[in-house]
Amino acid sequence: MSTTASAQTVAAEAPEEETICITILTLWSGGLQDVRDIAAVPVPESYRRMLGGGPCNSLDVPSLITWNLSFGDERSTTAALRYLEQSPRFKVPDAGVFMRDLDKLWARDLVAYQAAEARRALHPGRDADIAFGRDPAVRRVFTRRETTESFILLAGQYLRAAEFFSSATLLDKAAIYLKPPGETLRVTAGDASIAMADDSDVPLPPYRVNEVRDFEMRAAILKARLSRAPADLAAAKAMLDAKDVALLRKAAENAYENGDGVCDVGDEEHLAEIKKACDDENDFEGRVLRYWRARAQLDLLGDGPVQQRARGFELAMKLLMHKLRAPWEAAQNSIREQAADDLAALLLQRFEAENAAADTVANSNPVLADDEQRRQRSYALGFLIRAERFAPPTENASRFRQIAERYLTVWRALGPDPSAQGMLPAGLAREAAYLERVLSALPQIGSGDVPPLK
Repeated sequence: MSTTASAQTVAAEAPEEETICITILTLWSGGLQDVRDIAAVPVPESYRRMLGGGPCNSLDVPSLITWNLSFGDERSTTAALRYLEQSPRFKVPDAGVFMRDLDKLWARDLVAYQAAEARRALHPGRDADIAFGRDPAVRRVFTRRETTESFILLAGQYLRAAEFFSSATLLDKAAIYLKPPGETLRVTAGDASIAMADDSDVPLPPYRVNEVRDFEMRAAILKARLSRAPADLAAAKAMLDAKDVALLRKAAENAYENGDGVCDVGDEEHLAEIKKACDDENDFEGRVLRYWRARAQLDLLGDGPVQQRARGFELAMKLLMHKLRAPWEAAQNSIREQAADDLAALLLQRFEAENAAADTVANSNPVLADDEQRRQRSYALGFLIRAERFAPPTENASRFRQIAERYLTVWRALGPDPSAQGMLPAGLAREAAYLERVLSALPQIGSGDVPPLK
C-alpha cells in the first residue's frame, strides 16, 4: 500500500539523452499480512520491488524503517537497516577509506568546480550546460556528494532507531555513518579558498547541512542519556550552548503570537532579529524546533527538581503541538505522525525524570516516604497518560507498548488497587485497566485480526 506526498522533478545526468522524470514521492506501508509476518520478514517483497525501480524511482526510503518502528521491534528494525545498508542504491564505502585525504580531494575538486561554473556563466545555454556536466571535476563533486548523502540517510535511520529503542549498539552504527558528512562540512568550511555560497548545493544542499547538524546534536544527547557519564553530558551541553541560545529562546517564546509560524513576527521592533534570522536562513523555524527538542531532552537528564529544569520541555511541547495541529502540516501524514511520536517520546522522558525523582523521597523524609512516593509516582504516570494519546495502537503499536509496559510496571509496584483506598485518583486505575486490555490484544490490533462475533 502506498500514498503520495509532495511532487519532485528529477533529471538524468546524461547530456546527450536527457530524461525528465515527473514523479510523486511515494510512501510505502506494509499490509495486514506483512504485519503478521514482520518478525520473519522485516522487509516485505512489496518494498523490495519498489526500491528496485528505475532512475525515476520516487520511493520514500525511510518508510520501511518507520513501519518497523511502528509494528516491529529492535530485531526487525535492525534487519531492515541492514537491508538498506546492503542495497546497491545506498551501499557506501568504508567510512575510514572515504575520509582519507578528504580535505585535499575537496580542495582540488571544488576549485575546478568553481572554474567550471564560471565558464558556464560566461556563455549560458544548453551547450554550456552539457560541457559543465561532462567536466571531470564536476562529475567527481556530484559523485562524492551523492555518496555523502547516502551516509546521511543511513546515519539518520540508525539514529532514529537508536533513539526509539535506547540502543547504544544502533547509536554506534549511526556515529560511524555520521562521520563522513561531518568531516565533509568541517574541511570545506575551514578552507576559505573553496568556500561556497550558503545557498549552494555543493558540497551539500543547505537542508542536508541542517540534517547533519541536527543528527550530531541528537547523537550527542542520546549518548549522554544512555551513559549518564559526566563527560558525555558536558559534551552535549557544550554543543547546545554553542547555538544562538538567546535568539532561539526569544523565537520559541514569541512563536505563534502574531501568526501561524515562528517567523510570523509582524513589524514589532523587539522581534526584528527573529525576522532577520528567518530572512537569512532557509529553515530557521525548523532550527528553533530542533534546538528546543534537544534542549528539553538534555535538561531532563540534569540534577535537581524536575520542575526547575522543565522550561525547555514546555517550549518543545508548544512547538511540537503546533506542528501536529497546523493545517498544512497535519494534512501530510508523515509529518503529523512524526510530530506525534516526538511528543510521545518527550513525554516518556519526562515520565522517567519524574519517576526517578520518587526514588529520592525516602532519603528526604523517611516518615512520610510511602505517601510521598505514591504521590510522586502518580504524578509521573500522568505524563504516560498524555504520551499514550499520541501513540494510537493502530498506528504506532511499538510506542504504545513502551508506554503501556512502563505504566503497568509502576502501577503494579504501587500495590493492589491503591486508588480503591482513596489514596490515588480513580482515573489511574481505569487507565491501567485500559492499557492492560489493549496491550494483551496488541498483536491482533496491528494485524487486523478481529475475532468473530458470538
